[in-house]
This record gives sequence, structure tokens and C-alpha cells, in this order.
Amino acid sequence: MRDCAFCSIAVGNAPAAVVREWDDAIAIRPSPGGVHPEHVLVLPRVHVQDAGEDPEVTAIVMRRAAELMAEHSAANIITSKGAEATQTVFQLFFGQLESVS
Repeated sequence: MRDCAFCSIAVGNAPAAVVREWDDAIAIRPSPGGVHPEHVLVLPRVHVQDAGEDPEVTAIVMRRAAELMAEHSAANIITSKGAEATQTVFQLFFGQLESVS
């Protein structure tokens, strides 16, 4: 999607602080900041509006977030669907707060 900032990052057309890359997803640190100094966003390489739009892509991105989570003793994985559920950017991502302990 041309106007999606996250898609621009995922395909390499916009800068980001990359934490890890896979063929199907990318993990970045949000700019500026995030809700925690170690906040990471895990994004698909394709535009998907939310976790309910494409279950296959959602499963892939969740798997990648879980791979990162396995490296920490305490962390959260969070996503939202719809404005009523606090979604403000209509692109699937899993926000991960690393090392919350």
C-alpha cells in the first residue's frame, strides 16, 4: 500500500532501526521511542490491515514475534483490531515490549 508508512519500511523504501529481518516480516524499533525503551514492532512484508484480515499472514508475524520473545525472560506481545480496540495505525503489527521485568 503506497501510503502506509509501515509498508514503506517493510519493503526498504523508508529508514528504520531494524532489529531483525526475515523474508516474510521485519522487526523494528519505533521512531520516536515507543511505549518502552525496548519496544519492538514486528511487521509483515505485505499490507494487512489488522490481525483478522488475513489469518495466514497474522500467524507468520505472530511466529516471528514469538521467536524474538523467546530470547527474553519477560515480555508482552500486543496487537489491536479496530479503533474501538485502540488500533490507530491500520496495518497489522505485533508490538513487543522486551524485558519488562
